[in-house]
Amino acid sequence: MTVSIKEHPYPYNLVYQVFGREIPREELAPDLDESLEYVFETLMNGYEVFILILRFLCHMKIREIAEYYGLTEGRIRQIIQGAEFKLRHPSRCRYLQQGCAAIWQQERQLEQPDGGSGQEMPLKQLAGRPAI
Repeated sequence: MTVSIKEHPYPYNLVYQVFGREIPREELAPDLDESLEYVFETLMNGYEVFILILRFLCHMKIREIAEYYGLTEGRIRQIIQGAEFKLRHPSRCRYLQQGCAAIWQQERQLEQPDGGSGQEMPLKQLAGRPAI
């Protein structure tokens, strides 16, 4: 069953297309817009992002995007499929599922030597660690 990209509002239509199934909004990141923007800005190429935006936000047809870029419809499909493949990669996919705020909080906790409690590590524990 094919679902039109207009049946879901952006960015849920893009998420539906990437995962290939309906995902309840409760299972997606609470800051999905911000997370998607972060992935677009830092982990993907500009032309891929722009084509995805034209397709899923502006609801342009592949033919219209092809005319805009002066490319064939087949090439635009390849670019969209490649961008969706990149979004399925675990390094990008986790931003869509967990959100930027949750991931950054986890990373900050991992960076703290005391496990994220905010307290200084006692010297006895530091003594056995190798120097960096």
